[in-house]
Amino acid sequence: VEGLIIDETRPTILKTRYLSQNQQLLRVDHENSKATNQHTHNRVFDYAAKLMGDVNVLILSYYGKGVLTPDLVKRLIKVAKKNKVSIVVDPKGKDFSLYKGATIVTPNKKELSEAVGNLPVSSNEEVEQAAQILIKKCGIENVVATRSEDGISVLSINALPIDLRTRAV
Repeated sequence: VEGLIIDETRPTILKTRYLSQNQQLLRVDHENSKATNQHTHNRVFDYAAKLMGDVNVLILSYYGKGVLTPDLVKRLIKVAKKNKVSIVVDPKGKDFSLYKGATIVTPNKKELSEAVGNLPVSSNEEVEQAAQILIKKCGIENVVATRSEDGISVLSINALPIDLRTRAV
């Protein structure tokens, strides 16, 4: 294993699942989701920046666990753009301006709605409208909105929207 960054000040997240007859009833998480310290941020950034010349895509999967702070996200996007690396973000939170410069963000319906002031996102047209607002307002190139049983919608500022429906199997 390579690239693990250990922060001795933080415990490893522990997820305890309680099962009965092979069905999960409850999960209890023990974690510290406060922002990591600047030393850890710098180590994460330095390692990622060192790899930028050898990769095509930077994936930022944001879980709100304290590692991807707004400052670190902005720094990573900036160095990725400088190296012509595509940036894919699985976002959390309501302020998507944090992801300015990202190539693709992949919000679900709830995240998309919250990011544009709780506009409705039930129909194709509503999703398209919300995604275009997000693209223009936040400087994001493309939105791939995941829509549960309604599939996904792929939207870009300069292309026709694509709606891919799910099919029950």
